Amino acid sequence: MDQQKYKPSMNVKLEEGLNNFIKFKKRNKIDKWDIDEVESTFWYLPLCGHCISGGMKKHFGVSYSQHLSYLDSKRILHWCILKEDLVSVGSEVVEKFKDINFRKSIADKMYQNLADLDEKIKECKRKNLSLLSLETLYEYFDSFVSFFNEGISLGIFFEAFDFVLPSLLKEKFPELTQEEINTLTIITVPTFLNVEEQNLLESNDLEQHREDYEWIYTGHAGKRELSVQDFENRLKEVKDVTKRLAYLKELEQELLTNKQEIMQHHAFNKEQLDLLQLIDDVNPLHDIRKEAFCKTLFYSEVFLERIALLLKMNFEDLRFYSCNEIESLLKRNRLSEEELQNRKTAVIYRYHEDGREEIISGKRAITIARKELTLEHEKVHKLEGVTASRGKASGKVKIVYGPSDFVKFNNGDILVTGMTRPDYVPIMKKAAAIITDEGGVTCHAAIVSRELKIPCIIATKIATKVLKDGDVVEVDADNGVVRKLE
Repeated sequence: MDQQKYKPSMNVKLEEGLNNFIKFKKRNKIDKWDIDEVESTFWYLPLCGHCISGGMKKHFGVSYSQHLSYLDSKRILHWCILKEDLVSVGSEVVEKFKDINFRKSIADKMYQNLADLDEKIKECKRKNLSLLSLETLYEYFDSFVSFFNEGISLGIFFEAFDFVLPSLLKEKFPELTQEEINTLTIITVPTFLNVEEQNLLESNDLEQHREDYEWIYTGHAGKRELSVQDFENRLKEVKDVTKRLAYLKELEQELLTNKQEIMQHHAFNKEQLDLLQLIDDVNPLHDIRKEAFCKTLFYSEVFLERIALLLKMNFEDLRFYSCNEIESLLKRNRLSEEELQNRKTAVIYRYHEDGREEIISGKRAITIARKELTLEHEKVHKLEGVTASRGKASGKVKIVYGPSDFVKFNNGDILVTGMTRPDYVPIMKKAAAIITDEGGVTCHAAIVSRELKIPCIIATKIATKVLKDGDVVEVDADNGVVRKLE
């Protein structure tokens, strides 16, 4: 392909709105990947590759053409989707969602998958895992993998949807400020985190609460065990339980009122109203996807940990097997020690445009990652992104990729991350401000920062790459700008 003539397949207006995302690198090399970075484990990454190709295509008739996941020696996952795909797929998904029956069918499938998952969890909790055979343990593990597969296949559209939505909103609502756009597009129904906190504040039985929500802080890095003490500590942090509970219960009405006030001040046309309704219908699915992800990953690893015990394997070693390789373990087919060590050094899962899949490890994986993913960024003193929650704050940067980084985070620090997730909430409450590489106006960071009323700038694309721990920055979320002070 002639790089000088490179253009994504999309309409002209949308192309103009996203031209800051698709551009040439130095020496005429295309910066082709959109990269999200997060602390992770390996075993489910090939499964995600199936979801974003065949799984998504089954439900949407469209999918991403290529995918690359690179897990480095520090267990940082570099999750890569082509920017050109994000634009083209995002545009097609928006068009499909204009059909109210189509978006309802996707929503129904996601809610049903979550309901069926909850029933499976109840069934499993009635079992004594110590009495189950290896084959039965694998059957339960595989059932949760199936729920994971369906949840990701149905929800992976959000990567593309959120990628194109900011420019689409600016194009369709040129008269609105970013704050007004944020208010109109915020999720108004209670999130699972909101519901859990209300239940915690009202709970008379913390052991039962722990049983019900043991999965809530599980993320990409894998199962995170929570004790009763963890929930007790959260309660101790609440200065006024009655006041906090009242706020959470009134939040939905407050958000609806704010939205209605903007609607009354503007005479939106039918196209604009239809788009707002589309977003209202689709946004809650963000939360459904996250809840299903946390639950499926937690309970998959409950059984995976038991499988490792029966096989007399190290659980961390087993996490470097793919799902297919885990199944092969029932026949005692293990990875060689050399391959296992190579994967711990570096491992890539790659889905090619022609349908080929590869798992590449060790030095070869590092070489490919350097060729494909190393981005050159000049030193910058100012970053720009999208305002998710207004305000200004200054403080020291802390780069966070996942739970292992939480310990270094202090009150008043500036949280800089690829994208926040439910398990980040405890440190988000300590943050003076939040900056992310990724995300749209309906992402987790946007939702939580607005609730916490702290400044938040999303979609900077390079914050984690050009800032470092200890940098002192000013976050001007009124204007979507981050400035280095030292």
